[in-house]
Amino acid sequence: KSQPQPSVLNSIYFGGGTPSLAPLETLQTILSAVLTQFPCSPETEITLEMDPGSFNLEYLHSVKRMGFNRVSLGVQSFNDTILAHIGRTHRYQDIVDSLSMLREVGLDNYSLDLISGLPGVSKDAWADTLKHALVIADGRGPPHLSTYDLQIESNTVFDRWYSHFDAEDDDDDDEDDDETDYIEENQNGGLIVEQKVDTNEMPTAKFSEQTEHFVETPDS
Repeated sequence: KSQPQPSVLNSIYFGGGTPSLAPLETLQTILSAVLTQFPCSPETEITLEMDPGSFNLEYLHSVKRMGFNRVSLGVQSFNDTILAHIGRTHRYQDIVDSLSMLREVGLDNYSLDLISGLPGVSKDAWADTLKHALVIADGRGPPHLSTYDLQIESNTVFDRWYSHFDAEDDDDDDEDDDETDYIEENQNGGLIVEQKVDTNEMPTAKFSEQTEHFVETPDS
């Protein structure tokens, strides 16, 4: 009796932290093992999570040659002060430079990851963040935008640290609705918007992700 053939993979995703910090040889070994075991097509989306400022043109050319054709860019915020507070090493200019390099090597399929509910970010500031995300790449915005709601676990290091940065206005209850309304009112072609939940224990910890719901905006 013949064995059933495995289905063709639609997507391969290297995530869960910052896999781009792994040696190129490690990424190549893992990806080659996957491609050997599972059939893919020219349309298979192969994503690598990366942080702004953690790569250069040579690195991007290398991962593209391996077969990666999509990048998930961990922007988190466009505000340098906020990025410093949450322990991120990149700054706004690193985001701009990273997007420029992605375009230069032809990696036009990418997503931007943002975090809502960060210390010091009011509802208006969050709305400005979303507006900027939609126009940052030469006014075109990203093909895919993911947002993560920051959740603080009680009695953790992050909980004690976060308490020092309580915003004056607590808009948490309305934040998700405002975000959805803004995206719907500012449709950017085929922009895909994804909402997720974040959990953290320390400000320098890598963010884990749990998908809650997925929304694709209708065509304009």
